[in-house]
Amino acid sequence: MKKSQIKKYPLGAQYPGITFTKKQAECMLHFIAGRSIISTAKAMKISPRTVEYYLNNMKVKLNCYSKAELVKKVHATDFMKNIDFTI
Repeated sequence: MKKSQIKKYPLGAQYPGITFTKKQAECMLHFIAGRSIISTAKAMKISPRTVEYYLNNMKVKLNCYSKAELVKKVHATDFMKNIDFTI
């Protein structure tokens, strides 16, 4: 799959042009469900450090300083309307 064909998950009008990758979106669904970094890593079968990497990238995109702030901001967007998979 070419880079231009990679599925992106937009946050909506609140954050125009800002998207999450599928892995970032999957992590976000786990965080919204109240899961920790470690339990998210286990569920996704990746290392906790990789989950932290995705988390940090999402925080930078939305100018957040904590996971709680990130989840709160994402809750206020259209992100969930754009998800086409389940965890």
